[in-house]
Amino acid sequence: MTIRDCKQSDNESVRQLFKKVFNKEHADSYWEWKYRQPPVPPIVLVWEENGTITGHIAVWVLPAYVKGQPAEIGLRIDTMVDPDARGKGIYRQLNQEMMKRAAEADIQMLYGFPSPMAQAPLLKYTAASHKTDIARWMTTFPILSSAGKKKHEGVVERITAFDSRFDKLAEAVKDQAEVHVMKSAAFLNWRYQSHPVHSYITLGLFKEGKLKGFIVVKKEKKTIKKIPVNIGSIVDISAVEQKDTDALLARGIGELKSCAAVQLWTLPGSKLETSLRKLRFQKKDHPLPFVTHNLTHDASLDEPENWLIAQGDVDSF
Repeated sequence: MTIRDCKQSDNESVRQLFKKVFNKEHADSYWEWKYRQPPVPPIVLVWEENGTITGHIAVWVLPAYVKGQPAEIGLRIDTMVDPDARGKGIYRQLNQEMMKRAAEADIQMLYGFPSPMAQAPLLKYTAASHKTDIARWMTTFPILSSAGKKKHEGVVERITAFDSRFDKLAEAVKDQAEVHVMKSAAFLNWRYQSHPVHSYITLGLFKEGKLKGFIVVKKEKKTIKKIPVNIGSIVDISAVEQKDTDALLARGIGELKSCAAVQLWTLPGSKLETSLRKLRFQKKDHPLPFVTHNLTHDASLDEPENWLIAQGDVDSF
């Protein structure tokens, strides 16, 4: 029994383990995008026993701003143990080794959204902390209110590729939260433009030729009570000023007007909440726990109101 770095030759074994644990399958292109193409290589570990991989854990290493300074944070993804191999402490040992590797890599914070089954052992065997749950906001059959129809300064344009203007925007908004992913051009091109499964619509807001913010939205067809419907998600949004955020939200909703519902996430204390209420969004539920692991000595970084999280900061969107 051993924990080791995952190799490319392990791809098929890991895919089969994923299918067995989660009853889902992904194409080769998705695995390549997820594990071979990120701007910063992820940390990926497997548990091997008698030549068979029975456990897996990974962390996306994401460039971030922590208290206004460039740093790296990590998103825990795809932690899984073969159901036939449970009871051997594999989950605990994989997590403990991952925490060690993350600290050695100078990752400041780890975060994730564990299932109820995974959350209890994660909190038991590591120093992870569950402070709050993600709030999901939703509006049905979106029609802009008078607040959303208000005219704004600037020009909104469709974005087909992210360039150096987005690096400058990321620098301009670095102090909007104590912990947030750095939305650089490299990150955005990988996360959205190169995604092998999902298609996204990105809009940029420009004033006097200068990028002031952007929004990323996505439509997907789901079956609800045997009826196919379009559901929209506001996957990412970043802007210099609140009025720019409001303008981008309105235009994003306009792109999703054919959807039966539009959703997005917030953490407690998010500045988005006021804007969402103006646009007739309501807090629907709290579907996911937000769990962090602080690898610094700054306790304030554990507080959810000090984080800025978008759906695009999660691998499943």
